[in-house]
Amino acid sequence: MINLYERGQLIGTIQQFEFHQGHKEVVSVPFGGVHFIQGRREADVVTFQLPAFHDSNGIHELVDEEGNVMEITFVNVSSSNNTTFIKAYVQSIRKS
Repeated sequence: MINLYERGQLIGTIQQFEFHQGHKEVVSVPFGGVHFIQGRREADVVTFQLPAFHDSNGIHELVDEEGNVMEITFVNVSSSNNTTFIKAYVQSIRKS
């Protein structure tokens, strides 16, 4: 079981959780004609569903039964028939 927490408050239990691993290689992208910014080609992404949920700003935490914490940032949130569908970037994973 995985729960979604927002600022320490339980929001709901995750359904249909999927983890999509991004490309780990680092790329350099020119910015402003002079500067090069390094970043991963693709970030890790998670998708999941929740009972009706209203999006808000900030980083959210997914916490599993074993106390592992995944910090995420929402990318896309949509709702249909009292179910919310969420796509998010993974910021970090740690043990609580």
